[in-house]
Amino acid sequence: MAERTEQPTRRERLLAAGREAFGRQPYDEVSLTDIAKRAGVAHGLPFHYFSNKRGFFIEVVRSIAGEMRIVHSGTKDLPPAAAVREALDRHIDYFEMRPHTLLGPMRSALVADPRVREVFDAARWDGARSVLRMIGLDDPSPAVELVVRAWQAFHDDLVSRWLVDRKFPRERIVEMLFSSLDSALESATILDPETRIDLTVLRD
Repeated sequence: MAERTEQPTRRERLLAAGREAFGRQPYDEVSLTDIAKRAGVAHGLPFHYFSNKRGFFIEVVRSIAGEMRIVHSGTKDLPPAAAVREALDRHIDYFEMRPHTLLGPMRSALVADPRVREVFDAARWDGARSVLRMIGLDDPSPAVELVVRAWQAFHDDLVSRWLVDRKFPRERIVEMLFSSLDSALESATILDPETRIDLTVLRD
């Protein structure tokens, strides 16, 4: 007897519709009524689950972190350097198809919302931890965390600017991010000489 495929809940359908809508439209142009219509649920259900658009957007950002974990999991059988490059490429690919998901929290009034920033930063760090695990840094030191968070700021600004004009091939953006991550990790030893990172895994 064939297994029955578990159907997404109404909440999951709303979040999926939200990822699509917020990815393709600026935050201010997204309507919860349209979201409900896309998800095939009653128009008042987004308010029942999430209270308002801000609350809904916060949960959409959280759900994106879950999607990125799935994206990164596809690299687990690759050597470390190839895995990191592939993760960066997939990451950019995700936002290339949904540019406003990244641009929204960085280039709109949402950037001043502390709760949105908190959730966005947590999602970003979750993604960074996935990349660090690819090179054997399961428990990053404070020095590593600081330089990687700084690298993330560079990463997000670079990718968001590239999404707007796309003047350079994506492969070069990936290589630039890879190289800058290597340099950032190497600089962690300046902050803390006791930090030990085997960067040969990125250079093989």
